[in-house]
Amino acid sequence: GAREIFEAITQAHNLTDLDLSGNGIEATKRVTRAIELGVKANTSLTRLQLHGNALGSKGAEALSEGLRMNLFLRQLTLQDNQIGQEGADAFVQNFEDNFTLQELSLSSNRFGKKAKVSLYERFQGDKAQFDVGLAFRGGDEAFGGTISDQYRKLRVRAKLEREQKEKAIAYGANVKNKMLKAQSAG
Repeated sequence: GAREIFEAITQAHNLTDLDLSGNGIEATKRVTRAIELGVKANTSLTRLQLHGNALGSKGAEALSEGLRMNLFLRQLTLQDNQIGQEGADAFVQNFEDNFTLQELSLSSNRFGKKAKVSLYERFQGDKAQFDVGLAFRGGDEAFGGTISDQYRKLRVRAKLEREQKEKAIAYGANVKNKMLKAQSAG
């Protein structure tokens, strides 16, 4: 299965492109260890396609850990793998040392707003193409569009919420002052 494939790529010195998309790969403990070691040790693989599997956050963590030391992989496709917040956090943390990956596709992974903002902030200055798939599920239309559009909208929303809170505090203080004045006058 998948574990054997990833164990084999540590020795596959002529393999440059591997497409394991849609194979139902699940991130068991043995598979995640094989993924991490395989990606870390392989020196010829430049493109790895794993979209449409069930790697989850554990598989994403293993991949990102392996990619921390991999200086050869240029394209990684991970759409629709149920990666989630923990997997996004692993990519943000582990990509500090990887400067060779040029294309990372993480769309359709049920990221929350926090994960998407973290990914955007980590990869926004990179020249490489990073598709973190920011079409929020659940009908949140305020966050459609490109990653930069969504990031801007999220920042605007946070600013508006902060301003509303400040206004509410100021209004409360104003009401309190009026009440104190009325009490002291009466």
